[in-house]
Amino acid sequence: VAWSELYTALATRVVEGTKNSPQDVMTMRFNEHIPYLTLDGHGYMAAFWWVSDARWHTYPDDLKAALTGGLAQLAAATRARVKDAQTAALDAFTQGGGTVMTLTPGNTAAFARAAAPVYDWYIETYGPTWPDLIRQAVTACTANVEDTR
Repeated sequence: VAWSELYTALATRVVEGTKNSPQDVMTMRFNEHIPYLTLDGHGYMAAFWWVSDARWHTYPDDLKAALTGGLAQLAAATRARVKDAQTAALDAFTQGGGTVMTLTPGNTAAFARAAAPVYDWYIETYGPTWPDLIRQAVTACTANVEDTR
């Protein structure tokens, strides 16, 4: 369903749910038709700032330090803003009568077990390269990303 049609699709029960952030649910008024939110921790907000290696090496050390420090501060401020916005959206959702569920590690493990045949099918059909890369990326992110649930 196209994003522009999702509100109507929820209202008419063409679809019964959506994968969106709590902020999107509240901003788009999907809460008028969605009684439950499940927080599964699958999303991650990322921002990228690019500079070529050749250009980077032309910068003096003090500028490199200022850029690196400034971007670290921007990342921290952005994460805090997103977390605050999510908290406000969840509060508004529950105050409007909605129910928020947070998956436990056991729920997540059960889902992974249930989805395992999809991985097996994919590997048999296309090979292990992409599933292996996905698992490696998930492991790396899990070790390095703050849990915001």
